[in-house]
Amino acid sequence: MEIQKGIVDIQENIIFGLGGLESLKGDIFFPPKKDKKRPSILIIHGGGRYEGDKSQLRGYGILLARFGFVCFCSSYRLSHEDLWPAQIQDVKCAIRYLRSNADKLGIDPQRIGVSGNSAGGHLALMAGASFSHRDFEGQGGHNNVDSRVKAVCAIYPPTSIKNLTHIDPLDNAFLALMGKKAIQEDYDRASPINYVTEKYPPTMLVHGSSDKLVKLEDSSLFYKELIKKKVSAELHIFAEQEHAFDSEPGYGRNIADLQRGYFSSIEEVLGNISKRSLRSGAALNRTMITLPILVKRGQAITLRAEKAGFSVNMKGLALKKGRLGDKIKVKNSSSDKVLYGTIISADLVLVD
Repeated sequence: MEIQKGIVDIQENIIFGLGGLESLKGDIFFPPKKDKKRPSILIIHGGGRYEGDKSQLRGYGILLARFGFVCFCSSYRLSHEDLWPAQIQDVKCAIRYLRSNADKLGIDPQRIGVSGNSAGGHLALMAGASFSHRDFEGQGGHNNVDSRVKAVCAIYPPTSIKNLTHIDPLDNAFLALMGKKAIQEDYDRASPINYVTEKYPPTMLVHGSSDKLVKLEDSSLFYKELIKKKVSAELHIFAEQEHAFDSEPGYGRNIADLQRGYFSSIEEVLGNISKRSLRSGAALNRTMITLPILVKRGQAITLRAEKAGFSVNMKGLALKKGRLGDKIKVKNSSSDKVLYGTIISADLVLVD
């Protein structure tokens, strides 16, 4: 999908259901171009499930709407408001809202994806996993509507909810989520890694290699389970990056571009076709040679190495200028090794 010119139409505080006795609200981001049956993405915020709100990922809503997606940033009950599984029930209510109002919103009810960061990534993975578990549906609204999603993007997500008895209860977000009466079986049932089957939807995982809050192991183990079950999957690792690294605008744009590349082949990815590579979405079209210079010599860039749905991202330096699709000389900032790569966005080069 190409960037659409014009203004993203944002409708805020739309009531989409009930979380207990309180209204659940979300913000909808409509693309500038008015089409029917557009793909949609539910975007779920993080915050350990005890803080944060729907405004956190507003930037992703705007960026992805410019690529033609109808985006819905939704709220959910936090752990001090209600214990698990209230959070996944609210997420699934949001999915049902989108599907119930598909005609009104101009979306294709069969092309609904879900994306989330950190705790929101956990909920996104649970949304992909729990379509056959009625106790995760709740009674928030649109109760007879299918809550399945066709693709998932999870950014530095916890994939296993752990009973961390050695951590101070005041700092234990998992304990706050599950409650003092929860037993190990309850923690296991809240862990998306225990739900991976051959029917799990296509999934993209993004993680920083230096994440100390949610270890890279969470995403890598989940990725291995998906591959073992022959589920279409991608894992993108950002070298030397910590938790919430996409709060930096450059990395935020990189991840938005990753999501665009993944979700934009919605007929492929959301139509559950086999694994795809970002390379195919990079549009390395030689007719673009007349475009302006996209990367300047001496510019700090991100280098990406890919292989079979797995990628590593590193800091680098452009040694040549170039346009979209051009092959240029670059340098790895950590090793000083000189490489060649193809420009796939304003600050992103796919190395050979």
